[in-house]
Amino acid sequence: MHGKIVQYSHTTGVGTIINASKKLFDFKIASWHDNTKIPEINLLVEFKLEDENRNVIDIRSSKYQEFGIRYFRDSESLK
Repeated sequence: MHGKIVQYSHTTGVGTIINASKKLFDFKIASWHDNTKIPEINLLVEFKLEDENRNVIDIRSSKYQEFGIRYFRDSESLK
């Protein structure tokens, strides 16, 4: 799945992702698997869920940062 980090605390290592359908998913730093970037607000990510409880088990920065930023910005203006 793809989404954007909308909340993240470096202190607690806990954050929240939103996807294009406006669903929210919480994640923990232990699920972060990217050595090139650290989690930060507005970072576009790719993630996998463990089950229907929406537990994020794998998250990394998306390769499509520029495209995604325009996509999320345009979708917000359609509200």
